Amino acid sequence: MNADNANAYIPVSSAGLNGVSAGSYITVLHNSGVAKTITEAARDNKSKVHLFLVNGTTDALELRLADGSVPVIEDVTSMASGARAVNPVKIALGVFQEGADTPIAVFDVTMKRGHNLSFVADAEGVQLIENRFGAVAR
Repeated sequence: MNADNANAYIPVSSAGLNGVSAGSYITVLHNSGVAKTITEAARDNKSKVHLFLVNGTTDALELRLADGSVPVIEDVTSMASGARAVNPVKIALGVFQEGADTPIAVFDVTMKRGHNLSFVADAEGVQLIENRFGAVAR
């Protein structure tokens, strides 16, 4: 992989994979030399913004408004994902350890219909992947 794509989200076609049905969404996290997969929900409503919280940490996580007042995606256990389709809005969202008052990370996002926003948490922290696609892996 070249340096330009090193931090890109790289979609992989299910056609070249065994045991993965068409239309499936799976995130592969590379952690300490080991690849781990996390299944994601389908993106079935193009009129909504799809939010995903992918948890590669050992703690349960939540996506809330940045001030912690309103949960958006709750109870995402270790090595799992949670999803929610919402209407577009401009807002600050935070990723929290379950039950914590202080966010691990805060993101100011402007949502647009048909977009997918993935908040991916691992031992390094939380990264927002917002329509940042690299080349399709074959």
